[in-house]
Amino acid sequence: MKTLAISMWYNEAALAHYFLKHYSYMTKIIILLDSDTNDSTEEIINQYLNTQIIKFTFPEHKVDEDIKAKMIRDTYKQFRSTEHWDCSSSYDWIFNVDADELIMPKNYENIFTFLGRANSNKSNLIYADILQVYRNIKESDLVWKDIQDEKIVYQRRYGTRNFFLDNHFNDTLYIKPIVVKPNLPIIWSPGNHNIICGKEYLKEFPEKMIGGHWAMADLDIAIERRIKGRKERQSKNNIEKSYNVHQYNINSESLKAECELHLYDERVF
Repeated sequence: MKTLAISMWYNEAALAHYFLKHYSYMTKIIILLDSDTNDSTEEIINQYLNTQIIKFTFPEHKVDEDIKAKMIRDTYKQFRSTEHWDCSSSYDWIFNVDADELIMPKNYENIFTFLGRANSNKSNLIYADILQVYRNIKESDLVWKDIQDEKIVYQRRYGTRNFFLDNHFNDTLYIKPIVVKPNLPIIWSPGNHNIICGKEYLKEFPEKMIGGHWAMADLDIAIERRIKGRKERQSKNNIEKSYNVHQYNINSESLKAECELHLYDERVF
């Protein structure tokens, strides 16, 4: 079974190894790499044989969620096209995942067993229930070297399904339709939280995948990514449409307070 992952990155050196090792089973991983990236992200990606980099530049050199969504859609369409050079691989499933989203079947089931069951069900869409994970008081510093792929997610297993947005908690925001068959007429909304057209063609697999949203898995990583990589890089379009509003008012102290608030969370997977 052949699988393809698509992900858009900017300065993801802190998470790159975790992501690429977690998804090492992928036939190919396409990284849409913001050309303004100035850390070691590209060097890390090139260490993995199943990766391909496609570089791009945002018009304002700042994140525009509408452009991002279109690029993800166009890449999906390109790699499902019969005219594309890579079509001979005939991918069975395509994953649309962010750098901080590490998803898997429940109970650590083998991914190909799970996808095979979805094939037998004639499904073409799988949702992932992505939980907010934090460093628990019981957990150690993150380590990626010399560990098995499935052990990546073991390092952050505590957290919550509630995501605080617009002054209230939302427990369904990160249940995302991000594992799909090729050749579907779909468009993902900004952030990949919803599919906004082509729903009549979709047959959802009744089982969901599960995973960790690693945006807050480590305080130093959160400060670097969410402040420098997100808050300070919002385009005019994002601000006008209130995209990524949860990034606007954060600072180092608020992120530290959030991490401390979750030191004693329950285990989520």
